[in-house]
Amino acid sequence: MQAFFSTMFTLLILAAGESSRMGSPKALLQIGSETFVECITRKGRESGASGALVVTGASHRELITRMPASVVVVHNTNYQNGQFSSLQEGIRYLPQSCSLALVWPVDLPLVETESITALLDNYQKNSNPLTIPVYGGRKGHPVLYNREALDIALTLAASQTARELRECFLNRIGFVNVEDCGVTIDIDTLEDYRRYIISDLRFQISD
Repeated sequence: MQAFFSTMFTLLILAAGESSRMGSPKALLQIGSETFVECITRKGRESGASGALVVTGASHRELITRMPASVVVVHNTNYQNGQFSSLQEGIRYLPQSCSLALVWPVDLPLVETESITALLDNYQKNSNPLTIPVYGGRKGHPVLYNREALDIALTLAASQTARELRECFLNRIGFVNVEDCGVTIDIDTLEDYRRYIISDLRFQISD
């Protein structure tokens, strides 16, 4: 694996789920003229990401043919162990020189770049192992992991969760209040897609 991640942060997109409630890979759903994974990759790049890595799983063969040329694709063959196993697989492909990663589940494409900037600003001031956006009292995504958090994540069992990882750091987590409901909106079902994407005029494709 070429170590091309060298500055600021690496974008780590989790797209390994079966999308059973959606019925098709969420990474390839359209949001305007882009797929979800293209949208997230662009926002990461606009926010200063030095590289992007996408972890695939259930739909690897379909996804790999439609990934942006600029991303590295990692296949989690054990995706059925859960999302934390995909996080761990992605971390294993990051070079040790990567000191900061923005972990972004592919089903949250509505996050605004201003929220990413807020996370980065908070990290620059406080250097917490985890930096998490909060909207209306709800913790959301994406989440910034520093090198310490990335390394600790690899010591846990694949069956564990991000919540259990947070417990490792107790009062060393940065919670950042943002005015962006997108950090808490998961597009998990067709109903979610119709409500938040199709019905939102910002994301309708012009004829």
